[in-house]
Amino acid sequence: DAVMSTIAEEKNRDLTIELRWQGQADLDLAVAEPTGTDCTATQKRTSGGGVLRSDILEQQDENRSEIYTAAAAFNGKYKVTVTSALGRAIGNKATVKVTKFAGTDKEEVEVYTVDHTVNRAFF
Repeated sequence: DAVMSTIAEEKNRDLTIELRWQGQADLDLAVAEPTGTDCTATQKRTSGGGVLRSDILEQQDENRSEIYTAAAAFNGKYKVTVTSALGRAIGNKATVKVTKFAGTDKEEVEVYTVDHTVNRAFF
């Protein structure tokens, strides 16, 4: 029981932000944390505990994603920015799925559709 409990706790995340799109494009997810640190394609780990999985090479089809996670997120505003590094996603659209308190009874999920050609912060 203790092992199963530990495994379940390891899956808990205070904040997960997943950028998804389709097509032969390279979009970049960036997250500015409330502590003043930025998690980006060039700074994939922060002192605030954020981790970004970006430019995932094992994605073989046209479904693409980048994922930011914070196991123990800080209180405050997180600024999410989507930019286009190369090419265009199908329909110039991407989806951002924000999950708060994943794996707990307080889990909340919000989904946003963004036009990635605008290159703006939206959350």
